[in-house]
Amino acid sequence: MDIASISQLLASRLNTLNDARARAISVGDIDQINIIDKDLMETKNSLQQLAMLANITTAANNTNTTPAEVVNSGIEAVQNAATEPTIQGPSASAYVNGYDISAYATDPLYEQKVQMIINAMSPLSNASDINTYIQNVAPGSPVTGDMVLSSAVQYSVDVPLLIAIMQNDSQFGTAGVGARTNNPGNVGNTGSAERTYNSWAEGVSAVAEWLNRHRIVPLTTTPVVAPVIVPASETPVVAPITVPVTTDTNNNTVTTPDVVPDQSTVTPPQTTDTTTPTTTDTTTSTTPDTTIPTTDNSPVIQSDIPTTDTGTDTTSGTNKTVGIAKKRRTVA
Repeated sequence: MDIASISQLLASRLNTLNDARARAISVGDIDQINIIDKDLMETKNSLQQLAMLANITTAANNTNTTPAEVVNSGIEAVQNAATEPTIQGPSASAYVNGYDISAYATDPLYEQKVQMIINAMSPLSNASDINTYIQNVAPGSPVTGDMVLSSAVQYSVDVPLLIAIMQNDSQFGTAGVGARTNNPGNVGNTGSAERTYNSWAEGVSAVAEWLNRHRIVPLTTTPVVAPVIVPASETPVVAPITVPVTTDTNNNTVTTPDVVPDQSTVTPPQTTDTTTPTTTDTTTSTTPDTTIPTTDNSPVIQSDIPTTDTGTDTTSGTNKTVGIAKKRRTVA
């Protein structure tokens, strides 16, 4: 028979004894009450020992060792702690999962015991897993996984540490002073004083609230920064450019940009012929005149004009052009 089956049998016996004790109290049978109380104590101790054995087996499986090696490691840790001098104030061992629990109990080995429970604990991902763990350790416990998870979420505390404290202090409300005060973590139960809560849920919440006040690093809230919306870039508006107009020596208009903008194509200079035609002569000339009068009555050398050309003669005032002049040269 495995440990789980034996634990279930003992849990059933524990329920039977509780019912018998209630009947004895109703009839006032003091002797029977004392006998039942003794049986209840022995049954609870047996359940705790089985739970410890189950934890040792789980720890051995998680660390790929044997239960005997886990027990020896625990014994060595206890012996070393007993021989070490007393340290005033919290030591490194008092810090468990980010919390300083040195002031939680007067037991000098309290932190080590809690840490051992956490090390042997299997992963717990939801309220159902927590509830299963509690019932395996302490069958019939009034503490539920929903109570544990709700309190842990309310105060943002570590779930394994919260569970380990209640397991160590009262076997989840089934043993000791915590069992009769709805106080599974024995918060305020000092031996000379007791603190009773109205419900088990309040008792669980009291442990979570205590842990919330004893963090090594206080819980901080990261401020939410609103995102900055950057508008899409708009097409830049380019200011108009003033282009000065000049005239060369041949009365041709030349435009020269004053400022050339970046990433733009420079407009090449434009030339404008100031001669205004009035009549058009479509006569084809094969032998042009040797001289052409100009505005200043200076002759134009014939070599500058093509000898044979079919074109258009344009006459304006005293200016006359024959063919297509590739170059004009004025002789005084």
